[in-house]
Amino acid sequence: AEFALVFGEDGDFSEKAIKARINGELVNELGNLVNRSLSLKFKGKILGKQELKVDVKKIENFVKNFELHRAIEEIFKFVREVNKYVNDKEPWKLGGKELSNVLYNIFESLRIISILISAFMPETSEKLNKQLGVKEGKLKDCKFGKFKGKIKKGEYLFKKV
Repeated sequence: AEFALVFGEDGDFSEKAIKARINGELVNELGNLVNRSLSLKFKGKILGKQELKVDVKKIENFVKNFELHRAIEEIFKFVREVNKYVNDKEPWKLGGKELSNVLYNIFESLRIISILISAFMPETSEKLNKQLGVKEGKLKDCKFGKFKGKIKKGEYLFKKV
């Protein structure tokens, strides 16, 4: 597994704690977000205005200071924010421009999440990029307006352990 408790984090290193973290953050939060988002159908161009925000500088500073556990926590805070956005907007009930705008925000967020997790979970980032139909991005690409992908829903990113 490419994700576990990170250096510098005080925590429980038991198998139970690691399984709980994998099943909670990876499977339930990120995996389900990707799966249900990429299942949504839309014909036409995905356009919209930014409604979500992630503090990339904050994450970058955590990494520079070797506070990797805090960087990962900040990334997953954004994942939870995107999940809440999906739950609140209920895109499966929308159509037209409303749906396009919500999908734009979801897909841009997933593209940015993929960039942010690439140092910690390169294989997952690569799988997510393939499903989004985008190339690997750099930190400078962590801003809205760069999504040019073509969705190719694939397998689940994670399996419960």
